[in-house]
Amino acid sequence: MSLLVGWLASAACPALAWAQEGTSQSTVAQALFEQARKLMDEGSYDTACPKFVESQRLDPGTGTLLNLGLCYGKAGKTASAWDAFKQALASAQREGRADRAGYAQKHIAQLEPLLSTLTVVVPDRADGMEVTVDGIALGQAAWGAPIPMDPGKHVVRATATGRRPWIADVPLGKEADRKVVTVTGLEPSTREPAPPSPKPQPAAPVDVAPSSDSSTLGYVVG
Repeated sequence: MSLLVGWLASAACPALAWAQEGTSQSTVAQALFEQARKLMDEGSYDTACPKFVESQRLDPGTGTLLNLGLCYGKAGKTASAWDAFKQALASAQREGRADRAGYAQKHIAQLEPLLSTLTVVVPDRADGMEVTVDGIALGQAAWGAPIPMDPGKHVVRATATGRRPWIADVPLGKEADRKVVTVTGLEPSTREPAPPSPKPQPAAPVDVAPSSDSSTLGYVVG
C-alpha cells in the first residue's frame, strides 16, 4: 500500500510543481500590477506600462489589459493603447463580461480618430526585398497599408539582394498624422575591385667566379 501511495505521489509531482510555479507567477504578476497602478497614480506612465506588460505576460487577464490601455493612453502612445483595448475587448467577449467589453469599446471608439498611421509603399519589388520598421519586419501583405503607430520618430529600412540598403526617418505627429513613405533608390551595390597583386621582382644578377678547376685546365692546356 505504501508503495502505491509513493508511486501516486511521484506521478503527481510534475503537476504539483506546475501548480506551484503557476502560483508563484501569479503572485509576481499581482505585485507588478499593484506597483504599476501606484506608478500610474503618481503620473509615472513610462515606468508603469512595462510593469503591466510583464504582469500580463505572467498571468494574462482582461483587467490587466484594460489598465495597460489606460496607461498607454496617458503616456501618449495612442496606437499601443488602441491595441491593448482591442485585446481586452476580445478577452472580455470570450469571458462573457459585457461590462468590460463595453468599457473597452468606448475607449477604442475614442482612440480611433486620433490614431497616426504609417504607410510604406514599395513600387520596386526587387529580389530578396525586405522591409522593417523600427527593426520589426513588415510583411509584403502590409506594404501599402496604413499601419497605426505611436507618435514619434520611426525608422524604415529596406534591403534587397545586390542592392544598397535604403533608410528613412519618419516622424509621426501626436494625433491623426497620416504619413506615406515610398521606398525608392535601392542602388546596385558595387564592390571595390581587389588591389592588383604585386608583380614579381626580377632576380638580381649574380657574379659567378671561375672555379679553380677551369683555371688549372687552362694553365695545363696553355
